[in-house]
Amino acid sequence: MLAAQWYFFDLIQVDEILALLPEGLWCSRETLVRWLADSDLCLHVAFAEVYRSNDELVAFILQPGSPMTSSELEKAVTQVFRTGSKDGVGDKGPLESRVLIRRYRNGMITEKIVQLEPLAEPKEVSRILSHSADILPFGRLAQRVSSTFARVGITPPPLARQSLYRRLAFQYFASDELPQKQILDRIQPVAEVGSQHITSGMLNVWLSSGRLISQLAQYVKERGTCG
Repeated sequence: MLAAQWYFFDLIQVDEILALLPEGLWCSRETLVRWLADSDLCLHVAFAEVYRSNDELVAFILQPGSPMTSSELEKAVTQVFRTGSKDGVGDKGPLESRVLIRRYRNGMITEKIVQLEPLAEPKEVSRILSHSADILPFGRLAQRVSSTFARVGITPPPLARQSLYRRLAFQYFASDELPQKQILDRIQPVAEVGSQHITSGMLNVWLSSGRLISQLAQYVKERGTCG
């Protein structure tokens, strides 16, 4: 993964990557070249580039120019939700900051956010969420991945593989515990760049009755765990 990210996104050449590999992790030039041509490795790299956890996403949404670190985010959340607090994050007011944190860190639906903000007008909450949806980074991240792998001619392109979207859906569902509408909001911009069409119906089929978990268990049974 590290070698692939160096090669595809940092544009470091093969011989330099060999010199950069940690001591004790030697590999031949032939092995490294084989790694970089592996379509499954490229798929893993694409996933790492387009996926953002709840904390990573809200850190970006609150401060797009300079996303907060984990400790900075925790401090900001504590301040924003302190009783009687008039603090916001960056150039955002307290209401906007709380709404964004509730949506992108906690995965709350709009109705729940309105319920928890009784002094706010529902239209204002909807306006904040509508504006924030316009700056989500997923389409931009996908464009970068698409152009990177197109440049080196990797086939099939990672964004054209449905397994990428199944993996994203599983991560957002099982790890980030998001409702399906919010999962779709994060996956669709990536799929559009990859000329794929992901619908709410497809997500429902993937995530219902533990289908993806069963598929993952079968994969581990057949091929074993990594490492």
